[in-house]
Amino acid sequence: MSIGWMCGRSLRFLLRPAEPGAGSYLVTPAILVYWNGGFTATRFDGVNGTPTEYPSSSDTASLPSHTFDGGFIGGGTEIAVQSWPGLFWRSEYRYSSYRSADLQITIDGVSYPGLVEHETKNVQTITTSLVRKFNWFGH
Repeated sequence: MSIGWMCGRSLRFLLRPAEPGAGSYLVTPAILVYWNGGFTATRFDGVNGTPTEYPSSSDTASLPSHTFDGGFIGGGTEIAVQSWPGLFWRSEYRYSSYRSADLQITIDGVSYPGLVEHETKNVQTITTSLVRKFNWFGH
């Protein structure tokens, strides 16, 4: 059975140890290339909505909150801004893959056997930022 939702889910990141593996290579004195990988986790809030098959229904279908965990790999560059000592331009790509979960759907608070939503989460993130390092001494 497939149920569509007339609502959204919010994503919250949990703070957990995230970088048990990392490495870097100094390409030039101003360019650092790095890679990392490790454990990650994220939590999706629960959601309530009206099934799209019956938009005029008064029934409310719900999915519970759930924490997904898995692993990530990524890498990026850090480039020194020559005109401003201690300022760096950092860009990173990260791919996170989370374990699948079967979430029990409830309708008006009642659970029905076999009525589940199978969810698989994969997230790709690209970030870029200016970073000021106060302990950078130019060597």
